[in-house]
Amino acid sequence: MAFHPVGCDLRPLMSMAMDTKRWVSHFEKNGANRSEPDWDAPLGVGGKALIELRKSIQQFQLGDGGGPGYLIAWNRQSILSDPELKRLIDLWFKEEREHSRLLGDALKRLGGEEIMSHWSFELFCGLRKFLGVGFELQALVGTEIVSHVYYKMLRKHCADPAIREMCGLIIRVDDGQIAFHKSRLAATVGKIYGPLWATLFR
Repeated sequence: MAFHPVGCDLRPLMSMAMDTKRWVSHFEKNGANRSEPDWDAPLGVGGKALIELRKSIQQFQLGDGGGPGYLIAWNRQSILSDPELKRLIDLWFKEEREHSRLLGDALKRLGGEEIMSHWSFELFCGLRKFLGVGFELQALVGTEIVSHVYYKMLRKHCADPAIREMCGLIIRVDDGQIAFHKSRLAATVGKIYGPLWATLFR
């Protein structure tokens, strides 16, 4: 019999109180008519900066598209059994796969290769699976915020025009994803903590 750490699981942070139809519509529209970075533009970075840039993009590409690329918590069906929520989650992860594709093209431009695994990524996935879907959703919000800051800094400081264009595309999508998570939290956790959560997620 498989052991599932019920005591470690957090309450799933998805709710039908959230306007799922609105967010499904948002994700569907967001995936249409996207531009593509000019991958053929002259390369604007070299030397040590190029080496370090490749390494960091490899990690973010793995995080966005590597491994399972979906919810993997042992009790994920508590959310995925609802057709509307499943459609919403499918569209969310579809955007993440698009980010991974862009990052893969960036690696090709920079003369790098995608990595298939890393110990930190394997540990992250193991915790997501073991601690339940509530923890998994919270952890994914955290990675979303970290990556959002990363792409903003990369767009600001990277000398390569195509990389900056790529960051702009990802930032635009991430803005919508963070707004989605803010709405999701407001519909669930916000009912419990009220003004505290409103302050934290301004």
